[in-house]
Amino acid sequence: MTDIFTPKATLPNRARPTLMERTQAIKATWALLAPQSVFSCLTLSEFESATEPSRLARESLVSLQLTRRAAVSDRNHADAVTRVLLKRTVAAVLADPPLKVEAASVCP
Repeated sequence: MTDIFTPKATLPNRARPTLMERTQAIKATWALLAPQSVFSCLTLSEFESATEPSRLARESLVSLQLTRRAAVSDRNHADAVTRVLLKRTVAAVLADPPLKVEAASVCP
């Protein structure tokens, strides 16, 4: 006998319901068919309260991922500006005749 709450291993990853989708399905079904019933020593309200930290943690992670993406994009833009400035600075040093001689004598 298969557990109806466990996705089948043969399904591709995208076809499997997420934990939150499964949780929402249980809540909706419970509320529709047996809102006053107690399952696993929990009322529907207690079940919702017990599963809320999981939902909140997932929302927090989504927010953090968006913040990280924005920070990486900002860093990449800043790095591009820095690379241009480094190239210009090195070119300026090499173009300066007194420094060019000194730089040539330091490097083999």
